[in-house]
Amino acid sequence: MKPPAPPLALVKRRVAGRYGAPPEDFVGRRAARAIVWPRHVAIYLARQLTGHSDATIAERFGRTHTAVPYAVRVVAGRMDEDPAVAAEIAALRDEIVATAGERGHLHLSPQDEAIETAAGLLLQAAEFRRAAQAQLDRLAATERELARVIQRARP
Repeated sequence: MKPPAPPLALVKRRVAGRYGAPPEDFVGRRAARAIVWPRHVAIYLARQLTGHSDATIAERFGRTHTAVPYAVRVVAGRMDEDPAVAAEIAALRDEIVATAGERGHLHLSPQDEAIETAAGLLLQAAEFRRAAQAQLDRLAATERELARVIQRARP
């Protein structure tokens, strides 16, 4: 019998635990090196193990649909180049599959799926809000500078 597919949340938690990164940091556009590789690994394993579409995986990670095939290529490439990376990913994959089998996970409940999706969307909204605020701050600084230039130019 085929082992049950693990929920995406389990994949995120296990990868986060392995790399010492909070799973919440996997969602969004953060580009810190400490987050990027674990997020790529989590996306790679989610694609391999969960049966979710690229669009669903991307949504849960607060990314665009193109991020999933990109992450898969990056991780597969590193696995091809480095046997230690391949062994690490295989061990992590086996751990996730074993945990899913122990718990009998087939998928998250609809309520848990909704909670996970909402959490991802909230994190994404917060990131967009921070970016918008940064734009507004830059605009305000530009307006102040223009006002100073105009003030100095007046006779």
